[in-house]
Amino acid sequence: MINLRNLLALLLLPTTLWAWGPEGHQAVGLIAKAYLTPDARANVEQALAGEDLGDQRVTSWADYVRGNRRMSALFPENRRWHFIEASVNTTAEQFALAADGHDVASQTVRWQRELADAQASPLTRRNAVRFLAHLVGDLHQPMHCADREGDRGGNLVPVDPFRGHYFTVVADPASNVTPNLHRTWDDYLVFESMSGVEADLTTWVQRLQGTITPEQALAWSTGTPKEWAWAAHALAVSNGYRLADGTEVPRPGSGAQLHLEVTNYVATGVRVVEEQLKKAGVRLAYLLNEATVDGRTPRTTPR
Repeated sequence: MINLRNLLALLLLPTTLWAWGPEGHQAVGLIAKAYLTPDARANVEQALAGEDLGDQRVTSWADYVRGNRRMSALFPENRRWHFIEASVNTTAEQFALAADGHDVASQTVRWQRELADAQASPLTRRNAVRFLAHLVGDLHQPMHCADREGDRGGNLVPVDPFRGHYFTVVADPASNVTPNLHRTWDDYLVFESMSGVEADLTTWVQRLQGTITPEQALAWSTGTPKEWAWAAHALAVSNGYRLADGTEVPRPGSGAQLHLEVTNYVATGVRVVEEQLKKAGVRLAYLLNEATVDGRTPRTTPR
């Protein structure tokens, strides 16, 4: 079992720095690479100018932008591009994107258009791939698409402990470690899926990719970012904010402790996380293929 102290440096990062954590975002990029058409692959490689779609420098670049004052000046409001505020009580008819376009689904559409623009500068096209590689992952993270009474997608819901088969986190005031529900989906369920952070990431991604059927790849290569975000929102409502037996997780300030164990939450959460990461990878490839001239025939089997 992985002990919290082995990951102390990582877990002390600000709780909203990552979505899926760098490992999850990298998995999305690596899966997407396998489903690119030859033309789209060439287009992406040209746009990235020496970087690789499956590298963390690409898939987590948008989080660097969010945390860098100079880069934030170049992309105003970019902190809002990683999520969509939608109450857990929102209906499908009420689900709406931000009026000013500063949400994860709207920005995914924007940067796909930038990549597809033949008149765009090389730097704009490079940024487009880097933003897409990250934002598509974000909009498949359920807790980035829902909010319960201002709890910031579960950031304000404390968890103690998170206990999986392989990965465990407990609150440690002395080290300023305060697990929460949002971080559970960003990191802990990903680590549990990897059977511990010592697991080889490439092998883990290959395992995920190997379970994607051609029929699934084809079915997932449809729809819009808004529709994908709504589906993620529904998962937050049904799985993020509820235990396996349907019980709602405690609300901030209720005084009730939230114990997340394999049987009451973790096992189900891991299955959702793995499915969402696979969908995100296939759909990232779909968007990159669609943004490429002569690249629009979707691949249903990996290269």
